[in-house]
Amino acid sequence: MKESRILGPGRKRPGRDVNTARRAQRKGRNTSQPLIGELAIKAGLILPEMLTRALERQKQWGSRLGQVLVSTGDLRSDDVARLYGAQRGVPIVDLASEPRDTSLASEDDLDFYLQTACMPWRRQAGETIYVASDPDSVHAAIAARDGRARPVFVASHRAIFRVLTNDFAATLTDRAIFDLKRRMPESSAATRLSSAQVYWLTGICLAVLTGLIVAPWQMFAAFNVAIGVVFLSVAVMRYVSIFVGLLSPRTAEERADR
Repeated sequence: MKESRILGPGRKRPGRDVNTARRAQRKGRNTSQPLIGELAIKAGLILPEMLTRALERQKQWGSRLGQVLVSTGDLRSDDVARLYGAQRGVPIVDLASEPRDTSLASEDDLDFYLQTACMPWRRQAGETIYVASDPDSVHAAIAARDGRARPVFVASHRAIFRVLTNDFAATLTDRAIFDLKRRMPESSAATRLSSAQVYWLTGICLAVLTGLIVAPWQMFAAFNVAIGVVFLSVAVMRYVSIFVGLLSPRTAEERADR
């Protein structure tokens, strides 16, 4: 959806400078600003009945309206970012065409970026500019972390997480592997076999090797018997499942087809 439709006729795109973001931050949200839902309807992004359903879900879920509309597929994450920027007068950043300065973000702060859905974007006039999906909610967190307030532009939630997951893919992969190793070592790719599994496999291999040396023909016969038992068991389970299926009552869909 083009940004001009969201901004409306006669309204200019917010300036792309630090002072614009600071003015929007000081002004904050006030009752004279149009609501996100109203802007979405005026822009032709949703219908009034879609907004009504979204408001009902918002009460049930306790989420922001923009998140609800994205979750239900009524809006895209990029649309919500543009609506937010138009409502608050905050500069909008397209991270696909305006990538971040990779020297500003650190792996040590990755948890902070993921939890707050924000990250450093670029430097302008000696000031570090952040991007966030909801600047109002992160101003205090950024100020507490950096020791001072920072200008925050708006970018889509999806774009921010796409950039973070792509740029820090190796770190996130290592975290996932070692976290799983800590919680469930038997299921982790970092631990191929547990100690107990190694002992059991070693014992079985030694027993088979000893049997092949001491009584090779008997071992081959036992192997053939084991294969036969496996195939017989599979066949029995297959026919039992077919028999159970024939005895079970038909479902509503099956009765409708007949």
